[in-house]
Amino acid sequence: MSKLTSQSIQDMLERNPGFLRRNPHLNATALPAGSEHFPRPAITQQAAESKDVQKLNKTERAFLEHLRREHRWVGVQCLTLKLGDDCRYTPDLWTHGSDGFTAWEVKGFWRDDAKVKIKVAARIYPMIRFIVVSKDRDGWTQLEIQR
Repeated sequence: MSKLTSQSIQDMLERNPGFLRRNPHLNATALPAGSEHFPRPAITQQAAESKDVQKLNKTERAFLEHLRREHRWVGVQCLTLKLGDDCRYTPDLWTHGSDGFTAWEVKGFWRDDAKVKIKVAARIYPMIRFIVVSKDRDGWTQLEIQR
C-alpha cells in the first residue's frame, strides 16, 4: 500500500478536478496545509454543501446547526444504505465520534414506510447507531432505534 502524501493528493486532484465538487465533505479545512506543492482549493465549505443543505427542510437545518456545535464532522445525506432489492434508506444526517457512526433522522411526523426502513436498517447495520430526532417545546427529543 502506498503512502498518501500531499503531492499524491495534489496529483489526484489535478487528474480529477471534479473530485472536491463530488466530495463536499472534504473541504479546505480538512485538507493538508497549503504550500507550493499543495495549494488550498478555491472551493469554500459553504459553497460545497449548499446543494445538500438546500435539500433539508427547516427542522432538519435547525438540527444540523445543533449537531455542528457538538461534532467535528457532520455529513448531510451523504450515505445511502441498501436494505434490499430496490429498497434504500438515506438518513438525513451522519456524525462520527468515539462511539462510531451515528445516523440521524429528523422527523416532524412519521409515515409507516419510514418507521419500517429505519428499523430494518438498525438490524442490518448493527455497527451504526440510528437516532430519530423531533423538535418539541423543550428542545430536541431523541429516540435511539434498538437493534
